[in-house]
Amino acid sequence: MNSVAHIIWDWNGTLLKDAELGRSIMNGMLARRQLPLITRERYREILTFPIIEYYRMAGINLERESFDALAVEYVAAYEAGWRACELEPGVEDVVLRAADSGITQSILSANRHDRLLEQLRYYGLTDYFMRIEGISDDLAYGKEHLAQGHMASLGVSADSAVYIGDTLHDAQSAQAIGCRCVLVSWGHQSEARLAAAGVPICRQPGELIPLLGL
Repeated sequence: MNSVAHIIWDWNGTLLKDAELGRSIMNGMLARRQLPLITRERYREILTFPIIEYYRMAGINLERESFDALAVEYVAAYEAGWRACELEPGVEDVVLRAADSGITQSILSANRHDRLLEQLRYYGLTDYFMRIEGISDDLAYGKEHLAQGHMASLGVSADSAVYIGDTLHDAQSAQAIGCRCVLVSWGHQSEARLAAAGVPICRQPGELIPLLGL
């Protein structure tokens, strides 16, 4: 990979190891509705953006229930559980190496902005990112619409930036701003699904180091 001046990170599933929390919360919602639970493999096959489609594929009847109300139910459980999550082992080292190498970094997330800031403070990572950007609500329709403004705010050229995420939506966001993309297979979507993006895939954080020239 050619010289990298800036890294745009996804947060959930890429830096924060919260995929299993997400599956657990959904299984709680399914159990309360007497619906079949989903395995880890099934979770990583159906998690998608916009998130409303994931709820539908999980088996929830969106003709009978309001997605807004479902989002409130999900978020209440997420708020109660996320502090028990850890950073993906080894990924903080990549952030630190990038900072030491003079590479600037930012976060673009489909997490609600105020929660994203709280989480970064909780894990002690805030100071490593020149821009931290989340969405304005809990509906997780996506972040592609934020990508252009995010890129423009950074003061770096798109061809010197790389976007690192764990979903096909991250690849779409990278494409929207014309920068390179690397996907990671330890998050919310399976490696088989990520392969459709046709970009490099890393199976563990250490594989990012040579790709980024660290």
